[in-house]
Amino acid sequence: MSSNGVAIDQRSLDSLRFRANTDPKAAVKEAARQFEALFMNELMKSMRSTTLDSGLMEGGGGGELATGMLDQQFATQLTGMKGGLSEAITRQLERQMGMAPGPIPAMRGANPVLAPLDKFRFVQADIADATAFGGLYDHFKPDYVVHLGAQAGVRYSLENPAAYVHSNLLGFTTVLEACRRRPPKHIVFA
Repeated sequence: MSSNGVAIDQRSLDSLRFRANTDPKAAVKEAARQFEALFMNELMKSMRSTTLDSGLMEGGGGGELATGMLDQQFATQLTGMKGGLSEAITRQLERQMGMAPGPIPAMRGANPVLAPLDKFRFVQADIADATAFGGLYDHFKPDYVVHLGAQAGVRYSLENPAAYVHSNLLGFTTVLEACRRRPPKHIVFA
């Protein structure tokens, strides 16, 4: 199995399994890198789906195949970078498997306040639910708010306007209302 590819055939999967038996840390790192590659490929597909067709290359299976192959190459090239998603996944998998976690990457030029990932909490909730979001906001009392939870793309807003309004307008209003009640030091939104 090439370190640039993703284990999608039986031989590649067998190779990854063998590696897990001989060098578990390397196998965890490779599995995390492959997951990041799959994630980046899906991200590329999602980004492409939000753009309108130009009419130049659409209409044939060849154009879609070429675009898919190009996106896969981009995803592979973007994978495994220092401080990226695969490193975070590797650390989490090593913790869950009882292995000693690898070093946390140096964050040169980044805000050192953001470095400790142990303070990160993931909560799955509807951002438009003012009661749930307000309760979380009041509980954690954030100094900084980064709001990136929105439906991207004009096409989706035309196909499903109610979902678009729910997440983009009502969700953003919920975030702003919480920030108005207890102003953070800084808010970033996109």
